[in-house]
Order: sequence, then C-alpha cells, then structure tokens
Amino acid sequence: MIFLITGHHRANWFHWRDPGAVPRHYNGNEFDPPIYNEHHEAEKLVTQVSKILEQNGLKTTICPFNYNLWQKIRWEKKLSHGTDDLLVSVHYNGSNNPTATGTEVFYYRGSNQSRNKASTMAKILSNTMGLRDRGAKPDTSSRYGRLGIIRDTKSWSFLIEMGFITNKDDMKKVRATGVQALYESIKSQC
Repeated sequence: MIFLITGHHRANWFHWRDPGAVPRHYNGNEFDPPIYNEHHEAEKLVTQVSKILEQNGLKTTICPFNYNLWQKIRWEKKLSHGTDDLLVSVHYNGSNNPTATGTEVFYYRGSNQSRNKASTMAKILSNTMGLRDRGAKPDTSSRYGRLGIIRDTKSWSFLIEMGFITNKDDMKKVRATGVQALYESIKSQC
C-alpha cells in the first residue's frame, strides 16, 4: 500500500489553519491575500499522482486533507502492514530568499536503507523536474529535530520537499513536471 499525505492541513482547529508555506511576494510584487499555499499545491499534486499510481496497478490511498499530524499518524498506523508499505508526505519548501531552489527528501536517521531510498527518490525528483538536488536528509536535521510523520509511523516513510514555493521558477517546473517526478520517485520504491 502507498500512503499519500499532504503537508499541513486545511481544517480549522480553534480558528487556526495550517496551510504551510505561503508566498506573499515574488520579485517585489506583493500578493495579499496570497495566490496559493503549500497545502493546496500538495493537495492537487497528490490527487493527480494517486490516480496514475492506481492506473498502473499500485494500491494507493490518500489521507484526508483535513487531518492534523497526529490524526495522520493514527490513520497510517491503523491501515499499514509495516515495511511492506510506503508513506510519502508531500511538502513545498519556503524561504525569504526568492532564489532558494531545489528538492530534498527526508528519511529516518539511523537507517542506511532509508537513506539510500531517499537518495534515489531525490535524484529522480531532481532529474525529472530539472531542479537542484538538495539530497537526502535525516529527519533529525529538520528544524523540529525529528519528523513525526517519519518517526512515528510503521511504513517506509519519507517527507518530500518538491521545490521552493517561494521561487517562481521552481513552481513552474513543479507544476509542469511534478506529477511525473513524484510518480517516478514513488514507483522506484515499489
């Protein structure tokens, strides 16, 4: 089973939403309200990739888009058979530097096999989209010091940063070839 999860969520939790990265300007032009957000972009990508995976005989399920992190983890644990399964959490990076670019894949630190899988996925994403390969990164190198979607789930779990939502060129490439890139990177692990 392939579990597809979007980064962040669209639900209201005590009047609080978590849209993820939200670019408010490009090249000096301000957008208020923002023209799009990380969760919405990931939602579109995951929906398209799921259809292609299913068409190619790979059993896939999408986590409900309004689940918060802990609901996502409980959902996966309830459905997963363990390391026979693959979980991919789809995100977009953000930066105050509009030229920051590239894709990266976070993996379970301490597992060489997880690192190798993440490295393969990162190369495929980078090559397919024509973006800088920022490589495979241990989940402990994230700003949180650990990633629950990787540490607290049963499947082989990876968090993918497709590109920088704050970089116009990255977004053009992800929108043009991101579906194929994500499909190929997931397929490489099945």
